[in-house]
Amino acid sequence: MESIFDLHNAKWIGEGDECREHNGAPLLTCEFDIDMSQYDYVWLHVTGLGLFEAFINGKKLYENIYFLPGESNFGKRVYYISTRIDSMVKDGKNRIEIILGNGQYTNFKVNPTMEKDGQLLEPHRYQKNDGMILHEGIYGAKKAIAVIEGYRAADGETVKILVSDEKWSVAQSPITFQNWYGGEDFDATLKPEMCKKAQLMAPPSGELTGADYGYCYIKEIERFHPVSITKVGDSYIVDFGKNGAGVPHIKLDTTPKMRGVKIKMLPCEELDELGFADQRSSTQSWSETKKCEISDSYTIAGTGVEEWHPTFCYHGFRYLEVQNMPYEPKADTFTYIRLMADNAKGGSFETDNIMLQKINDMTDRSIESNMFFAFTDCPQIEKLGWLETSHLMFKSMAYHKDIEEWIVKIARDMADSVLPDGYMPAIVPPFHLIRGLERDVNWGGACIMTPWYHYQFYGDETPMEICQEAGRMYIEYLKGYMKDNLLDNYSQMGDWGQINEQTPTKLVENCAYYLLLVTYAKSLEAMGKDGKIYCEMADKVKKAFHENKVCYNEETKVYGNGSQASYGCVLFSGIYLEENEESAVKGLVEAVKSADYHLTSGEVGLKQVFATLNKYGYDDIVYKMVTNPTRPSYRYFADNNLTCLPEYWNYEELWWGMVRSRNHAMMGHVKEWLIQGVLGIRYDTLDYITVKPYVPEGTTRAKGSFHCGKGIINACWQVKGNRIKIDVKAPEGVKVDICAPEGYELEM
Repeated sequence: MESIFDLHNAKWIGEGDECREHNGAPLLTCEFDIDMSQYDYVWLHVTGLGLFEAFINGKKLYENIYFLPGESNFGKRVYYISTRIDSMVKDGKNRIEIILGNGQYTNFKVNPTMEKDGQLLEPHRYQKNDGMILHEGIYGAKKAIAVIEGYRAADGETVKILVSDEKWSVAQSPITFQNWYGGEDFDATLKPEMCKKAQLMAPPSGELTGADYGYCYIKEIERFHPVSITKVGDSYIVDFGKNGAGVPHIKLDTTPKMRGVKIKMLPCEELDELGFADQRSSTQSWSETKKCEISDSYTIAGTGVEEWHPTFCYHGFRYLEVQNMPYEPKADTFTYIRLMADNAKGGSFETDNIMLQKINDMTDRSIESNMFFAFTDCPQIEKLGWLETSHLMFKSMAYHKDIEEWIVKIARDMADSVLPDGYMPAIVPPFHLIRGLERDVNWGGACIMTPWYHYQFYGDETPMEICQEAGRMYIEYLKGYMKDNLLDNYSQMGDWGQINEQTPTKLVENCAYYLLLVTYAKSLEAMGKDGKIYCEMADKVKKAFHENKVCYNEETKVYGNGSQASYGCVLFSGIYLEENEESAVKGLVEAVKSADYHLTSGEVGLKQVFATLNKYGYDDIVYKMVTNPTRPSYRYFADNNLTCLPEYWNYEELWWGMVRSRNHAMMGHVKEWLIQGVLGIRYDTLDYITVKPYVPEGTTRAKGSFHCGKGIINACWQVKGNRIKIDVKAPEGVKVDICAPEGYELEM
């Protein structure tokens, strides 16, 4: 059964478009009568911006779903949820309640962490506010729209029962402050007084869209208790033992004497030298004048057992500093509720190599921490969908989670966000446009690369079809930045995150541009269309690339400045001259050796360096890089007890004077290598895989699996002496070639 809101004249309602109260969470409510004997089904169609929670007769609509209706480019698309509620309603009077939160829709433009007239709150709550507004339609005041209808199977008739309009009431809920970044305050002593009528609101400019194929829900994936609770000064420090993304849950045994006590919780990734919460890696704070905080608070009602967790925000954290606790907490007082997009477990990796297992687990955890409505950069500082990781990290994500439908949602967001001139924002949905970091071909080009990888992995053309026009427009847009058939001074990020290296941005962007053109041509051909013109454009770029001294030295045959990323990008993209292939591979190997097997590449080059070394049989070199005991390496992270990947290789140092995130996934390309290198599965096409493991010294076994377009692929190997047993299970119709690694005999 389908329904469209405007068929029943439902209206957007809230506190009013000019309402100055942006800190709290308004509560909308209305009573309705129903004769259940008249209907076979009763449906609720509802949405709210920025976020909403709905209740029928006091019962939450969804017990394990967070942050509805999700994020999208609200200027183009607003998702709504349709749910059968006949089990929740009763004959006679019923009540619906909708609570509204800011989400990204209200946060950026209004910045509710500020008082009126720009005065700071004390203390100032953290708000991501260093972006520029791309267009107006993506922001607005909090509002909701709802329809309740009954359905009769006998005659197929749908009957309106209730619509949102000015007959509804509005009040302030006990959530007195809520911010997507800065936290949430809940006062359990407050009871809403429904004394005001709801106001009609201007509708958002985006079209209402049902939560269909590709829509992602955010769900609870794990609950766990602290590994320790320590008294430090007047605070309790709660250590959950591992970093992640989610919300703290508090369970209290209260008495009437505790009524009005306000418990404050400060989530953080690290502790300072005195053992208190250090939120610098979560708030971009770098001086006393820029200092701000992320905090949640709960004011006790004093009615016995009380439980609470934030409704309209989440955090990236390992620790909680708890202030003003009225008694010594118990083991079950605090719980970590870990959240993630509802992507099924798609794969696994296990080995007796303890270091590789640690590296795999911290990478998986970083991926999970950033799987929300987009693939975010981090769960605290930004919570934004920087596009480059959607393709650079595609295989690393897909080897861990089933992302087939989730990528469809990201493709829609990209198609919705391309501007009329063809510009594709670096961040999608484009809640922030950060000056100086708003354009790069590896970011904008995700509208072509991500759908293509999705098609290769799952055999689904949907994202390619969704993004076909956006891809064409983006290529046309890039023509305005061409000089002598090369991109010239367009990309701003280059090999972002590189260390001890300065790979020329001109090389990085034109390798990406060449690959973009070739890939778009392949995409069109896969959909039965002509991509010849883009192949011809790619040939011109390749020729110009080898005539440009920044990109290639004709005399020495050196690409770029001879860095790891210079060779990695050239070989991965295929822009190299055929006669230079062997020397380029040798150049890459020498670049790694000259760095004493240390990583130097950033997030763009690293994926391409690892993939290239794996392709040409140099997994032993990748292993030395990954497990190098000194920084920069993944082993260095593991040896220093990090449980997620930090933002940068030199995470202990200040970046522009700031301490940065301890939970990023952008450098997680090691996951792809663990599956393709150590486990040995090369997923070349939907119908064919090769399995040739790399066996690190001292490692005797590894096993793993992942979900592809044909089904589940499983592989495991075990060595005894110089013999290796390899078992592979693949879906019907997938051809498998098994090869023993060098130095081993295959045990049949």
